[in-house]
Amino acid sequence: MHRYLPASATASRFGRWASVLLIVAIAGCGGSSHVEKPEVPDEESVASLIGGLSSTCESPATAKFSFVEGAAPSEEDCEKYTALIFQVETVDFNGDTATAKGNVLDRDENPVGTMECVCVREGEEWKIKSVTLP
Repeated sequence: MHRYLPASATASRFGRWASVLLIVAIAGCGGSSHVEKPEVPDEESVASLIGGLSSTCESPATAKFSFVEGAAPSEEDCEKYTALIFQVETVDFNGDTATAKGNVLDRDENPVGTMECVCVREGEEWKIKSVTLP
């Protein structure tokens, strides 16, 4: 024998299940709010750090965050760096130390000479230890 349920009771039961499924689906989609940063190859990280040196040094106060402790350039050196363009040609790695070599240009893109920059890895970041300019 079949029990007859009014349409409103069936709809009510369906509505409850739909609500439960919706809540579970929303909770399941939330997951973690942690977003993985894409991994950048070390060579790109070092080249980007050095290539951006002139803009990094526009503010001596923030430039220090790109250098290892005690190696940040003086305000006078920052003025020199902001007038130059740094082009990395090669990066050689030896453990957590990278030596980058390349060219230095003036703002009109005229060659000024070559440079060598030594960087070290501190945790997950590369930082500049020394810069040798022409």
